[in-house]
Formats: sequence, C-alpha cells, structure tokens
Amino acid sequence: MIEKKTIMGGEFSISQEMLTDSKCKKTNIYNEYTAFYSSGRCALYAILKDIEHQLGKCEILLPDYLCESVTKTVKDLFWGYHFYHIKTNLHMDKRFLTEGKFLNHKVILLIDYFGMTDLTEDIAFIKSISPDAIIIADCVQAFFSMNKYDADYSFTSFRKWFPCPDGAAVIKNMSGSIIELNLPHSKWAEYKYAGNILKQYSLFVDDSIALELLKTGEKLLEKEYLSCWNESGKNIYFALDFDNISRCRQENAKLLHKELDKLKIKHIYVENTTPLFIPIFITARDKLKKLFASNNIFTPTHWPHISRTINGTNLLYDKELSLICDQRYGIEDMLRQIKILKHFISKGDAIDSKNH
Repeated sequence: MIEKKTIMGGEFSISQEMLTDSKCKKTNIYNEYTAFYSSGRCALYAILKDIEHQLGKCEILLPDYLCESVTKTVKDLFWGYHFYHIKTNLHMDKRFLTEGKFLNHKVILLIDYFGMTDLTEDIAFIKSISPDAIIIADCVQAFFSMNKYDADYSFTSFRKWFPCPDGAAVIKNMSGSIIELNLPHSKWAEYKYAGNILKQYSLFVDDSIALELLKTGEKLLEKEYLSCWNESGKNIYFALDFDNISRCRQENAKLLHKELDKLKIKHIYVENTTPLFIPIFITARDKLKKLFASNNIFTPTHWPHISRTINGTNLLYDKELSLICDQRYGIEDMLRQIKILKHFISKGDAIDSKNH
C-alpha cells in the first residue's frame, strides 16, 4: 500500500510573505501594447472585441481540443465558429487548412498546449496560405512563451501558474493599442483571494472553508468574467521571482520525463521549455486519477469533454492526465507521482506505451 502524504495539486495558497513582499520584479513577456484583465476569458473577449471593431463580427476557427470557456466566450459575442483537428502530438492537422474550408475564416486561434507546443511553424504555415488571417495565440498554458510568437494577438492567464487570485494579459502585435473596455471591479477575485490566503492556515482552519470560498469565486467568475485586474492580484504578481519559478518547473519536468521514459509511458516533454504540467496519455486514465486522489495527489485533466458543438471531438479528452511539476514541489514530490504510476502498472492496469 502506498503511504499517504501531504496534498499535492489544487489551488495555490498565498503566504504572509507574499502579502508583505513589495519588491517589484521585472518580466520580459510584455510590449508597449500589453493590456491586463482579470481572467484569460476576459482577455480573449477583449481580443475578439478588438477584431470586431476592425472587421465586424467574424467566424473563428478553433482547435477541437480546448477548454469550453473559449467557445463560450466566442458564443457570448455571437461569433460563428468551426473546429479544426488537433493530432496526438498536440499540433494542428494541416490537411484541414489546405482543403479550402479555412479560406472562409478570417480568424484562427492556436493553443500552446502545456507550454510545450511550439506554434512557430504552425503560424508560418497559416501565413503562407492566408497572409491576411488574424492569428490568436492562446498561451494560457504557456505563460513563458507569451512574447515568442509572430501572432497578431497572444494572451495568457496567471491563476494556473502563480498564487494570484486573478490576472491575465494580452499582447497585441498589430499596430495600435487594443480597444479599451469599461470593466467593473472583480468581485469573484475577492473570494479567490480569501480562499487562497486561508489555504495557508489549513492546520488551524478546516480546509473545506477555504475550498468553499474558492468554489464561490469560480461560480461568480462564470457569470462575471468581464472585470478588471484587482490590486491585490497585481501586488502579488509583480513581486514574483519568475526566473526561479521557471527553473523549478523545468527541473521537475525533466525528472518526470526521465522516469516516464523508463516506464515507457506516452507523454509530452520538450527540453528548455517551462511547462504548466507534464501530460501523460493513458487508456485507464480515470482509474489512475482516482488512485492519485486516494493518495492526496490531485492531478487535473485537460479538459472535460462537454459536447461536439462546445469543444469538438478528440480522443485526447479521454486519455490525458496532467502530472504536477510546479514550483511548490521538488524531487521527492515528483518521485511520489512516479511511485504511484509504478504501483498502477504493477497491478496490471493498462498504460499506453510511449509513442513520440
């Protein structure tokens, strides 16, 4: 039997040091046309509104492997959309774009999955067949790649990467600033902020209280995602040590990759990138996820499949499981995850073989 240990995964906690550290650290992901918002969904909404201001309502091409919030944001603006296929290597199926369907669309959204899907060639290919296409790079899972791409717009979110209750950014590479939105105060972020702080004191206050605050924040976010970035989130974000965070994630990811290779488990890993998670692809995904949870490791999946019309149809929805590699953890924690995988395999459960 695997020994249960402290919880891994879930929301970040906000420590007392984060609340009092006022040193502002620089990050080089921005340019002069960067705009900030409360959430990735709000950032995408702002991009679409900016395009709409120039071209009117458009139809957009979306990958058939994505979070439902992307499609819901497109629908909120009453834009049309169609899906293109994402292959198992997490890159687009270019055959779709050469069949002629793409030429009717002025806008296409690409996702840098897990911070390890270099979109450079995909963007160059799109520009070669449709030079006037407007390309949006979704870097929500690729914070450290925000200024990397020759896309017309790039956007990211901070909450999945850092102990920030809210925050997102848009870089516009077309001339001129992004259209200004009149955004209200972010009420949902206050609940997230309170929950993140309370998580730090789980030895003294039942963790369920923090989780209830965080859930309330998520429910409000669904209804009120159009909001500005809170000052509390800004204070934490601009005091973060981005270099150290990147280094920790890279070291953890490299160790996981080495061990996963030994186990011949199919996964995605790209050296010298800073990943959000290390995704593995397995047939018995849900069974393994339950085993991790029973050992206090809460590995997320990307993403829940809602329906063919909301987030397309792709086998990746049923097979992906995200191993945790973030800056809260070190070598022992990475080996905990590997130990559970070994235990899972020893019981004769099906694991897809490595196939890069």
